[in-house]
Amino acid sequence: MQIKRFCARVVLLVALMEGAWACGEDPPTALESFADGQRLRAQYVEFAGGATLFRGFFDTARGEPCGFDGLVGPSGADTCLPASTINRSYVRDFADEACTEPAVSVPGATTAIVMLPANACDAEPEIFEPGDVLATHYQLTSDGSCVESSQGPALRRLGASVPLDSYVSALPVRDPTGGRIDALTLVAADGARQVLAGWDVEREESVEQSLEAEPTVWAPRGVAYDDSGVFSDATCTRAVARKFGSSARCPVTTILGPQLRAAGMRIEPSALFARDDTGSCAPYRGPKDDLFFERGELIAADAFAELAIVELGTGRIRQRVAASPEGTGIVPIGTGQSAFFDTTTNQPCEVVSVSDGTARCLPPVFESLYFADAACTQSLLQAYAPAAALVTIATYPGGDAPPTHAVRHVGTQYLDPALYAQVSSVCTPVVRPDGFDYFLLGEAVALTEFEAALVHE
Repeated sequence: MQIKRFCARVVLLVALMEGAWACGEDPPTALESFADGQRLRAQYVEFAGGATLFRGFFDTARGEPCGFDGLVGPSGADTCLPASTINRSYVRDFADEACTEPAVSVPGATTAIVMLPANACDAEPEIFEPGDVLATHYQLTSDGSCVESSQGPALRRLGASVPLDSYVSALPVRDPTGGRIDALTLVAADGARQVLAGWDVEREESVEQSLEAEPTVWAPRGVAYDDSGVFSDATCTRAVARKFGSSARCPVTTILGPQLRAAGMRIEPSALFARDDTGSCAPYRGPKDDLFFERGELIAADAFAELAIVELGTGRIRQRVAASPEGTGIVPIGTGQSAFFDTTTNQPCEVVSVSDGTARCLPPVFESLYFADAACTQSLLQAYAPAAALVTIATYPGGDAPPTHAVRHVGTQYLDPALYAQVSSVCTPVVRPDGFDYFLLGEAVALTEFEAALVHE
């Protein structure tokens, strides 16, 4: 994989970043995070100076966008699938009175329905054409009964099955960087490429960015969780870890909890126990598609590689990329407001399609739900802290109409206990929610003051 060199700044953390080097010095390196194939065309945004962000692929053979979800199934491959995905674990509507045939709500333009498996490690996705619209459907209630229902939008039954191999598959491949963290890259059958995550050479596992830790680290992707309430013995004393099967990334290597542990042997649900309503230890009767693991050895807190953040590009907008400890950029930080940094406003920005038809990197986007006055004209910013000097306020007109956006200065903190909100189009006093701060919004800034992106579809 090609390594690019940029005039950029290296940073280690996060909020408002200060440069660590100047142009003319040796800049950080970064792997190319995506590439076109013969069939898959990369969709991305690009700014002057080279900052780019991958958004997905367009399947030119099927004429629709698609994406890899990073959940590699039992075949060892990932598949570029359309966005109309439904998780089989969450299906509660059915076409038949036995509640065995799923009924789904899909947009009219949908060409395929992707049913994600209840256990992503042991089964592959299934794809169907949209079937007939149902006059009535059935719902599975909390007590397991299947009852007729006419509530909600019109639903469809699943149509004919679509072969999984009619879509482009990809295999994960390690791309060496020469340091502790390699790139884990999906290489598609048509030659398209997408950097999915990192690979910890020392721990031999797939890793991803974890910005919450201090210091920031490359954390395992294949995780289960402690405190499952499930046990491996008939006295309910040997606790096991659990991972919901529908979102599992296999192999599971690590257990997260009060203490970090290695994931031990996988245990079948039929061999497990849990306490029943009387407090007695009884055979486990919960979901059979979840994954359970014995608790292995403790993992030291400093076992994971430190994560650096490099800032790439030479223009006003810089891209933020998770990097190896040696400083090689591997995978972009997020896809929203954390992906780019505006050197003019000195704060993060996110790409937003605005009313003039352009896509611009605007300050962090919020929806203003509360007001300071009884006429609901003085909008308030609800936030945990004044994280930015500028914010973008999104207003949703309803229906299928797209939101409108306005960039505003963040004003002084609003301390008055009076708070108002629009309730059924009426400005109504509401109870002030706990845990938030509120700020008045100042004057507006023209959207044209912010950098426009070149959008590659």
